[in-house]
Amino acid sequence: MMSIRAKFLFLLSVIALVPLVLVIWFDQRATRRLGLELADRAQEVLESRSADQLLLSIREAGDMVRARRQLLEAATRLEARIVERAISQPPSADAAPRLVHNGQVPETATRFFSVSERHGVPVNGAAMRVESPAAEGLDLPLRLAAAVPALADIRTRHAQEALWQRISLSGGVEAVYPAHAVPLPGGGRGWAEAASEAGEAVWNPPRVDPVTGQLVLTISAPLRGLPLAGAVAIDVPVAAMLSAVDDLPFPAARALLVEQAVRPDSRVGLRLIAERDGGMAPGAWLEPGTREDVMLDDLQAGRAAVRRIPFEGVDSLWAYGGAVEPGTNLVFVVPYHAVVAEALAARQEVLDRITNQQILMWLSLLVFAPAVMGVALFASRAVTRPVSQLAEAAKRLAQGDFAARAHIRSGDELEMLGRLFNAMVPRLEESIRMREGLALAQEVQQNLLPQAPPKVPGFDLAGISLYCDETGGDYYDFFGPAQLGEGRVAVAVGDVAGHGIAAALTMTTVRALLHAHRPEPGKLGEMMGALNRQLSADAHAGRYVTLFFGMADARARTVHWASAGHAPTLIYDPVADAFREVGSEDIPLAVDPDWTYSEFSHSGWPPGSVLVVGTDGVWETRNPAGEMFGLQAVRDLVRAHASRPAEAIARAITDALAEFRGARPRQDDVTLVVAKVE
Repeated sequence: MMSIRAKFLFLLSVIALVPLVLVIWFDQRATRRLGLELADRAQEVLESRSADQLLLSIREAGDMVRARRQLLEAATRLEARIVERAISQPPSADAAPRLVHNGQVPETATRFFSVSERHGVPVNGAAMRVESPAAEGLDLPLRLAAAVPALADIRTRHAQEALWQRISLSGGVEAVYPAHAVPLPGGGRGWAEAASEAGEAVWNPPRVDPVTGQLVLTISAPLRGLPLAGAVAIDVPVAAMLSAVDDLPFPAARALLVEQAVRPDSRVGLRLIAERDGGMAPGAWLEPGTREDVMLDDLQAGRAAVRRIPFEGVDSLWAYGGAVEPGTNLVFVVPYHAVVAEALAARQEVLDRITNQQILMWLSLLVFAPAVMGVALFASRAVTRPVSQLAEAAKRLAQGDFAARAHIRSGDELEMLGRLFNAMVPRLEESIRMREGLALAQEVQQNLLPQAPPKVPGFDLAGISLYCDETGGDYYDFFGPAQLGEGRVAVAVGDVAGHGIAAALTMTTVRALLHAHRPEPGKLGEMMGALNRQLSADAHAGRYVTLFFGMADARARTVHWASAGHAPTLIYDPVADAFREVGSEDIPLAVDPDWTYSEFSHSGWPPGSVLVVGTDGVWETRNPAGEMFGLQAVRDLVRAHASRPAEAIARAITDALAEFRGARPRQDDVTLVVAKVE
């Protein structure tokens, strides 16, 4: 926390230094703006030149890829003619050494298998591998093997692009050149079916070659004029197709080969076929949104353009134009910061020079600032010393030192504040001591209430007392067999007028007087009269007490009671489902010392009967709208919970009172005793 001296010192320093700081700030701001404008103009020029270079590069690369595709298509059609001619002629006698049939390798060809760096598996460039059904003889495989020299010539011309040359015929005959030692995988005739349906050379979607693990594009062409339906194909590594763009215009650039296709959400989008110098998986979709919307419009219209669009979260330039084939395009993506690196470096140099100038000016300010701070410090002490004295006195008071005083002689409002503080301390000490006394009184009073009801066969007892202040005037007590004899129990519930310490002391007196008597049936009225005379002699005017005292005998099945103006007592008979209110017309204690109190009795009660004795704080509880809880609500709760133990009945009533009262504070003490006949 900042002290007031520091705050005042800060205020004076600000008044002195702010004008100088503002002048420096405005000057540096203007210098920075000028430098950044020059850097921005240089960046715009560099960006325009880079865009032109990207467009030129993408057109040249597209032309090279298209030319390579056209050559491969011609090579595939040539392969189809070679295979057609080989199949239509009788098998050659010298074709056997060039045939690996169903995994059977001729001894003469075994030594020619070697691991190819390009294929990664043992291959034989002088042989073809043919897989055919067991029922098929060697006639057709030998005819196919006769085409090896011509296929080898195609492979020589396209050594970089042609990974495998494949043949697929109806009836399950599959062939691959050059031969390899890995069994041909099944289910790979999709390219053959595509060529047969198209009736011409077609490019198939990219896939992973099961033998080499490379990503390949397959171009296939149908066989014509043969009794057997089929097709031929050349597997071209995607890396070979993109080798035409090895020299990218920027070191950080990426080359993307994309095609227009329908997305899973039925939208037309861009699907990635391959990517060079990137980690995006083949077949992935570019992010939907503005990028695809803008690019698709241009690509479908055949326009070339350079767009500034984010790629994988990085601000980038996209260059595209000139389709490789309808629906397939080559795209260059370059991070924007790589394109304008020179301009950014120039911008940074300007910023560095401005920063150095700023540092120099601020150092000059720091030299001048101590003198200003010294003057402000001297001026602030005259104001802050009295405040520090007052804070120190308050700190001592917070630590419990009630002798703390603030001696301030400033002749202003701070001196008046010190006098008010000194006058407040004795009152605060008195208030704290009174609160500590109330806490002790509360603890003592709570200890006077029963900690638990007595265990009496035939009865289930429970009692609750909730005070609205630290101490209260409500009271309840139990008397068990230890005081009354075997099978007997008595309950007492009282309510002293008012609250606070005086009511608590009166309640303590009532408890002491009750415990001084031995209650007996037939003498409860006399006991109540003795209590009345004693309280009338000791109590102050208006400090009257209502009291209910009831005694039950389990063996005689009788109950005797006397009531000194106490609120109605409820007895619930579960058999008849009826309530009875018991009480008397006698007046509260400490009103008339000569009053004679009556005793009442009742014989017999059915099992499950419930006796409920409470103070008026129960039914006179009010909700935020001012409505009273009422006796009828108490009766309903007793009836609803009569089958439960006495403790549960009492808790149900107090919980309902709390819910009914809501946010309104408790206005009166609440005391409740429940006795249930077992």
